[in-house]
Amino acid sequence: MKEENWSKICKTPRLISAEIHYFRLEPGEWRDRIEKAKEAGCDAIASYIPWLCHESVEGRYDFTGRLDLRAFVELAKELGLYFIARPGPFVMAELKNEGIPHWLYDKLFS
Repeated sequence: MKEENWSKICKTPRLISAEIHYFRLEPGEWRDRIEKAKEAGCDAIASYIPWLCHESVEGRYDFTGRLDLRAFVELAKELGLYFIARPGPFVMAELKNEGIPHWLYDKLFS
């Protein structure tokens, strides 16, 4: 990390991150959004990793298309940015059930 990105007070590194929810965008839009964050001075991209999206049916995981987390993280890396993972189970991103899959609610409360 570049020294100019270190806090002048604490002598510790600091990151400026942008929140980009990969699961809300088409993969073709990711590069544009990440580049804009970088141009705005960000060192990192943060995103929730919503369980609701990746396992909408119990036992069936989806990491394809707009849910291709690996591709999103690799793109951030390619563009020289860190990635800050914000896994659930709860996410506060205006998702139903705070990001908890419907099947789990049915299982627990039916």
